[in-house]
Amino acid sequence: MNCIMKVERWKVVGLGLAALLTTQNSTVLQLFPAILLNLAEVLNDVMKMEDGGTYVDGLLAPPGSRPASPLEGRGGAARWEGGEEAAVSSVRTPHETRRRRLAAAHPAHALDLRAVIHHQLQTLKNQVGPEAYDRLLQSTHKDVLKQLREYIPL
Repeated sequence: MNCIMKVERWKVVGLGLAALLTTQNSTVLQLFPAILLNLAEVLNDVMKMEDGGTYVDGLLAPPGSRPASPLEGRGGAARWEGGEEAAVSSVRTPHETRRRRLAAAHPAHALDLRAVIHHQLQTLKNQVGPEAYDRLLQSTHKDVLKQLREYIPL
């Protein structure tokens, strides 16, 4: 992960690591502390604090600029209509419009990393049971758990 420079790619790798958590693979479970360390680092780089003091995924595309993610529970595709987008759409070429839609649909801009990690950890807890899940958390460094708890409940 240290070779990745772009935050978008860093986040995509984080999404992949989160997806591995529920594979019930013994190697993944052995590497659980290292996976959580990497996820905490990605969250530290991706999350930003809003004015109200809450953390949000800084790479998410603004609402209405991308198709809604099924993980967000909205369903259906959002349209590129209204607001600033409509005002400048007459200047854009069809190629530019397609390029912007594809960029907005990229997983780094479409999925909330915090929600994905939380969902995967809850699924893992249901798969292995609360006792085994607690043992996995206890095998993780306390500072890593502290960082993760800033963003998601464990």
